[in-house]
Amino acid sequence: MKKYTCRILPNGVVELSVLFLSSRMKFYHCPMLPSRVVELSDEREHKIERFHADLYNPYPEKIGETIRFPDSIQVSAKDPEARLLTKWHDEVSKYVIVKIVQHPSRNWVITAHFAGNKQKGEYLWKRS
Repeated sequence: MKKYTCRILPNGVVELSVLFLSSRMKFYHCPMLPSRVVELSDEREHKIERFHADLYNPYPEKIGETIRFPDSIQVSAKDPEARLLTKWHDEVSKYVIVKIVQHPSRNWVITAHFAGNKQKGEYLWKRS
């Protein structure tokens, strides 16, 4: 069974959630990626909340902002299947790094965290 919900966030972004039985999925639009959509499951979101509370608890919206409007996209130096979406956030004076798996049919979030510096890896795209 699927249940769709759609809401408009205070910043004007439309968030679409799909409920599959007991789990929820958020979808973010990223026009720089081939399939243009990135999935964030409830499970992944809870892991980010647990292991990267410094990002998630005060700033959960920074994950979606980084996916929608990244400053750069890199191939992960540690995992060639993964992509690093990076965005500098002035409010916290740090980069937010969202690590995703890129697949021809779908992209999904593995983790997200703060970083003081950009990560290593080949650049696939940079905001000009």
